[in-house]
Amino acid sequence: GGDVGGRSERAHRASREERAVVLSNRSAAHARLGQFEAALADADGAVALRPEWSKAHARRGAALHGLGDWEECETAYERAAALDHGSEAAMRALAAVREARRAA
Repeated sequence: GGDVGGRSERAHRASREERAVVLSNRSAAHARLGQFEAALADADGAVALRPEWSKAHARRGAALHGLGDWEECETAYERAAALDHGSEAAMRALAAVREARRAA
């Protein structure tokens, strides 16, 4: 006998990760097309599947930025930066959002 339960668990986890990647990529595509509500829905789905993945939070931040929701956008980018140990891209996005909030 094999470790059927373990294989099943690994397959399920991989499936969740793959779905999160697809949703994250689709979120980015929606954002590029100016479809920010759809971008946010997909980013939220990616976050739900992989809550510790910084890119999912960054996609959420980009969608919220497009919607002009500065407070939630800032929170999303802060989470992305924290999960990615202060990545330069996340920190730049966060700085841009904070500047936009001050200007608004």
